[in-house]
Amino acid sequence: MIFGRAIFYPRFPFVHEGVLNAAVLYSIYMKTLIRLFTPSLFAFLLVGASAASSVAPDRTPGGNKATGVSSAEPESMLQWAMSADTVRQIMGQPDKIRPMKAPNGKAEIWVFTRQLNPRVDRVPVTTIPIMTTTNIVIGSSNDKKSGPTLDQKIGETIVYGDLFSATVETVELLMFNEHFVKQKISRQNVRHFN
Repeated sequence: MIFGRAIFYPRFPFVHEGVLNAAVLYSIYMKTLIRLFTPSLFAFLLVGASAASSVAPDRTPGGNKATGVSSAEPESMLQWAMSADTVRQIMGQPDKIRPMKAPNGKAEIWVFTRQLNPRVDRVPVTTIPIMTTTNIVIGSSNDKKSGPTLDQKIGETIVYGDLFSATVETVELLMFNEHFVKQKISRQNVRHFN
């Protein structure tokens, strides 16, 4: 009321004598928040999704010394009867060469190994109790005698260790008379404490 008269706002029927209803204020506040934060939330989710999809799996080569090939799986480029020099250009030098007995020529198994997705996790290994020793006093205040001692556990210390885990991929190539014949791929999960 201004000077004894009631003010009426025809554009805002929810306003009566200059006082807004609390529910209407809350509604206006929420609509404003939605208008302000929805585009930024959408942009945040869009950027996060595109960043997650652009991350390639970690394929760190272990013993593979490939030269000139950027493929994560260079063995997919090998073809039957490919020369040993071409295989070396694609795969690199083998980690191991195992000779085989063959009656009609020279046969070898070329072994390549690499670690896939290596990681180190900090894990609890054991706990060490924290102990305290208390002397029990027997007798009155004038005649005190020390009695037995009491060991009491008041806590524990957790000891952590580094757990290494990875997948070791082994590629074995059968080479006969310096030409590629066949491949075998095996994977093994490895875990050990450093």
